[in-house]
Amino acid sequence: MVSFFFKKDTKIRDLLMKHLDAVIDCYTMFTEGLSNVFETDSEEELIEIINRVSAAEANADSIRHEIIQELLSGALLPESRREILMVIEEVDKVANAAEDIIKRIILECIKIDEPYRSSLMLINEKTKGQLELLRSTIDGMLSNLWEAYKKRDELIEIDTIEHEIDLIEFEMIRQIFKSDMELAAKMQLKSVVVEIAKVSNIVEDISDILERIMVSRKV
Repeated sequence: MVSFFFKKDTKIRDLLMKHLDAVIDCYTMFTEGLSNVFETDSEEELIEIINRVSAAEANADSIRHEIIQELLSGALLPESRREILMVIEEVDKVANAAEDIIKRIILECIKIDEPYRSSLMLINEKTKGQLELLRSTIDGMLSNLWEAYKKRDELIEIDTIEHEIDLIEFEMIRQIFKSDMELAAKMQLKSVVVEIAKVSNIVEDISDILERIMVSRKV
């Protein structure tokens, strides 16, 4: 078995990797933007952070639509089209979440002090690691499904990181409600922690989809 969906036509493959890279770029823009939010009170700089993340999300969405148009033109077999649609829709949720979270933090003026800042940045760092593993897996599947299947430890590692993030999230929430913050501030900060940690769950969901595809196509 040579490849995941096709043997000769590389257009869909190139678009899939372009979309994934655009989503990873958007998430990177989000993590860098969040770090900058902690360092500035400038209204102009904060709005610029939102604009950069939104532009990155729009770019990813544009590539997703390009893939859909290519599929509508009749590229690939129906089963492969369904699998690709399932993957790109889930991958796109990462960029959507990045845009929504940064907008909410800035527009609602959510205050995030230490030690919560460092913990959130650690979650972002681990999630970025998941995304890089996901990229490696998808790239392998598009090139040689059997070789990717033999390297499925990357999918296991994605699950392991997701569990690590769950533990960080649990400890953060515990510390938030032990603090002397007002209850409204506690609830607001908790919801942000949950939203940021949830991106890791999205990546894990994608890895589960890829694993099912591997199993269903293995001969």
